Amino acid sequence: MRITPHELHVADSKFWNTLYGPGRTDKYDVFQQRLNIPRSIFATPESDLHKLRKAPLLPLFSKQRISEFQPVIREKLDILCSKIDKYVQSGRSFKINRALTAFSGDVITTYVFGEAYNHLQSPDFKDTFHEPFMAASEAGHLANQFHWLWRVMESLPDSFVMVTQPIVMPIIRLGRVSIFSGNAVAANTRR
Repeated sequence: MRITPHELHVADSKFWNTLYGPGRTDKYDVFQQRLNIPRSIFATPESDLHKLRKAPLLPLFSKQRISEFQPVIREKLDILCSKIDKYVQSGRSFKINRALTAFSGDVITTYVFGEAYNHLQSPDFKDTFHEPFMAASEAGHLANQFHWLWRVMESLPDSFVMVTQPIVMPIIRLGRVSIFSGNAVAANTRR
């Protein structure tokens, strides 16, 4: 199914190789603007450049490195399970998607930055990356059409953005935190 002149959606995953063939597949240039991280590894449109930028990160995801990190993952999982037990015992409900976002956020920030953002300790899993990711998903479609959107939003006072377009504020904040910073990743690769 064609969605736009530059976008296809394929429901049958087996058809992907028939449509695009084996080998490299470049992303569309407009994809760079979608999440307000145009020079990131994730947003790099050219396949060869993406591969080059991704190469320094590959040791982070080796089987050995992930195995060495298992105690931290288990520690975060114990915290999550303990908190879920408290909800069950009290009869209170909670949002499982927020709990899982808190868990993955703490695991990832501990792995990448060496310290957790402590999302799991947040009451009702309120303080997580859930809002920024949902906002990025929703605002990304708009940013594909209006490439200048992020530059305008970043130049406005936060108070104005919060009143007029609160959905984009988490993305702007996330960019300021430099969650996609190469410095933190580079420090982790030297461990």
